[in-house]
Amino acid sequence: MSDRSQRNAVPQRRRRSLRLRLIVVLVTLLALVSATIGVVTVVSLRGFLIGRLDSSLVAAGGRSAIAGDHTPDGDEQKGNNFLLAPGQASGTLGARIRSGTIDQAGVLDDDGSIMNVSASAVSALLTVPVGEKPHTFQVGSLGEFRVVAVRSSDGD
Repeated sequence: MSDRSQRNAVPQRRRRSLRLRLIVVLVTLLALVSATIGVVTVVSLRGFLIGRLDSSLVAAGGRSAIAGDHTPDGDEQKGNNFLLAPGQASGTLGARIRSGTIDQAGVLDDDGSIMNVSASAVSALLTVPVGEKPHTFQVGSLGEFRVVAVRSSDGD
């Protein structure tokens, strides 16, 4: 067999056209750039929103600490009144911890009323360090909450 007949016996691989190769490369690059932009956007937006949530959380904690302080005549306010500070949003969870135990706990509902929460449902709050950055906790059947612990003027 001659060289020429051997070459004809092996099937020739068709080369893709330059136009098709360029389109494939451009579509691949576009997909990679879009995916990168999407990931960066999601990570940045998540950080921004958690930062805003944490700022609101610290402000709500400060309002609750002030509202939960003793009254001027020395009598303590009864119940979960520390949740009724002006400006608290619905869904705000609050608990008062005295001497390492949960004394009172509640959540503001949509109409501004306090729904009492059992101490066992919020027992995970005992592990929140006072004055540190906010943490995310699962609170019984209520769901996940961002929480922060602040010390009131009476040490609670």
